[in-house]
Amino acid sequence: MNSLEEFKKNAQDEFKFLITEYDFIEVPLDEHENGCAIKLTNSTTKVVIEGINWGSNTRVAFGGLEEKFENHDLGFLIKIIKPSLELSEIDKEKGQLHQLSCYANIMKEIAVQILKGDFSIFPEIEKIKEIEFKKWSSEYE
Repeated sequence: MNSLEEFKKNAQDEFKFLITEYDFIEVPLDEHENGCAIKLTNSTTKVVIEGINWGSNTRVAFGGLEEKFENHDLGFLIKIIKPSLELSEIDKEKGQLHQLSCYANIMKEIAVQILKGDFSIFPEIEKIKEIEFKKWSSEYE
């Protein structure tokens, strides 16, 4: 488990490419958002990098700047663009800081269009999201 400050500093360092390559800026979190997170936006896209599971894991989400943030998980994009990569392969035993590095590298590789504001893949992500949520909810019925 890492401190809040350590998580945020490492998230800023690992995802700095969003600022230098895609003109993102870090923006303040809203009061209802996870405090263990950073949020970045550019003219078209929002990316949220957050610590989850009481400091055990990391989640990266993205969407447009519309009023209702799509909150698409990077894991759903991986299932479409690079299905051979299983998120379970990211060594969770090494913790959040390791995950930050892995997710930043994955995002650099597969999310270029989204980071530039091309959301044409969003309908496909919505289909994957629906399938995954149905699977998840059936496990907890």
